[in-house]
Amino acid sequence: MVSVQDFLNAFSRQWNADQKRRGRALRDAYQKGKMSTAYMLDKKNFSETFFARLAIRLDQQALPERQRLDVVYYTTKAHNIEHTPRIRPARLNVIIEHETGEKVEEEMWKLLMWRAPLKVLVFYDRQALWLDAKLRQLDALRQEVNREWPEADDTSYLFLIGRPPQRGALPVWWCCDSSNNELRPLRP
Repeated sequence: MVSVQDFLNAFSRQWNADQKRRGRALRDAYQKGKMSTAYMLDKKNFSETFFARLAIRLDQQALPERQRLDVVYYTTKAHNIEHTPRIRPARLNVIIEHETGEKVEEEMWKLLMWRAPLKVLVFYDRQALWLDAKLRQLDALRQEVNREWPEADDTSYLFLIGRPPQRGALPVWWCCDSSNNELRPLRP
């Protein structure tokens, strides 16, 4: 199982490693906006993406674009269903959704409908204007769905929010998890 702290530590270490080893490609991806999605989880070249490298760091197998989910991590036995070339994990350990726009509620809804011990939503607050209201809205959505369809007690939600200090700069990462809903900077 991957804990919130394990994920945060691995994310921070991988981000720092990417800045050192892939600095130019990373800066180009974030300066060109939508290319940040390709950098993080390009399904055509997934093995070269940030989330693929992060899975290795966490000792997880990764599958991109499964059942409309951006990325899933798993370690348990996967089942091959007859006449289907796709892998079907018996258990998902982490579900990751990545959103570059402001409509993060759609990504949150997907996380709410699937089961995994850790659900991660990565998004960006480029102008630092609406984040507090957005976090309250996401938590209210989580509570509303949980009243109708309760999750396991060990389910955690983690929000990673990229905030570029200036236009065209790499984001500085902030995090908030469901254990305390406190926004804090992600420390290297």
